[in-house]
Amino acid sequence: WNGTKGALTFFGLSELTENRGQVTVFDGVKASDGGTNDIAVVADQAWYQGNGGGFGNVSEHFIEDGSFTRLRYVTLSYDFNSLAKKIGLGNLSFSVTGRNLILSTPYTGYDPELSLVGSSSNGQGLDYFQLPNTKSFIFGLNASF
Repeated sequence: WNGTKGALTFFGLSELTENRGQVTVFDGVKASDGGTNDIAVVADQAWYQGNGGGFGNVSEHFIEDGSFTRLRYVTLSYDFNSLAKKIGLGNLSFSVTGRNLILSTPYTGYDPELSLVGSSSNGQGLDYFQLPNTKSFIFGLNASF
């Protein structure tokens, strides 16, 4: 659930609200007779601060595919053995480690792995203004005598 997108839509700060004033008929059926929906809605402030925004009775339009592929952790290292011998060392190596380098997802929020309630709850997949996982790099130099 992309609650961040819902809240931004409610306050008129999402790109979804760029269609203000447009008349829309949503796909679906009428609850009264089961026929095709023909009820028009004006996308105005009342709509976006009602069911069209993130705090209305309907929030299914902020449910998104949260599948993802992530390059979470990779380390590359190189041994400088011949240089180490020349300068009197037994071993010399350099390494670079990267975390959260690549994220591929159809999710439009920052990170589909976010959770409003933390990792110890059943309420996973609730994104509401959390910060994304950080990308980081670690550089290492190892020498032995």
